[in-house]
Amino acid sequence: NNEFVANRGPGGVYDIFALNMFANPTINLVDFIIANNTIVDMTAGNYIISLNAFGSCTNCHFKNNLIKNSSGMDLIDLHASVSSSNNTSVSSAVQFASYTQYATSTNDLRLAAGDTVAKDQGADLSALIPALDKNGVTRPIGAAWDIGAYEYGTPPVVDAITNFRAANFTVST
Repeated sequence: NNEFVANRGPGGVYDIFALNMFANPTINLVDFIIANNTIVDMTAGNYIISLNAFGSCTNCHFKNNLIKNSSGMDLIDLHASVSSSNNTSVSSAVQFASYTQYATSTNDLRLAAGDTVAKDQGADLSALIPALDKNGVTRPIGAAWDIGAYEYGTPPVVDAITNFRAANFTVST
């Protein structure tokens, strides 16, 4: 339930991964789960996600991840023992509530009502992880889990600090 957004700088491409396991063949992962992430506008010289540089992986999953407008040598590099399903890697088909490429401060990456790519297309992962989206809303709302960080129908989170306005008032007894 994370968002990885726009690692590209104004001068060009940064070789930064959204997720990367550094090369160490002595590492043996157990119960390693990467699920329900939304990754947009990421550009890398190598991979956006690289989970291939370790010894072994027992009960490891890469599921329900949404990748949009991102590019690299290959998008995803997974170790053979990582179970992968219900991920989507699309250029423009997924529909967000509000999205303009590289407009990081104004995008709303919750799914739009008309989306048919990610809505109700995810695997049920409730046996592996809590059935909550990025905003803490219980999954699923529809027929199945949605792919990405947000379950469709999730209300936007209002940041109480940035939307707080002080007012002058008088208290009298």
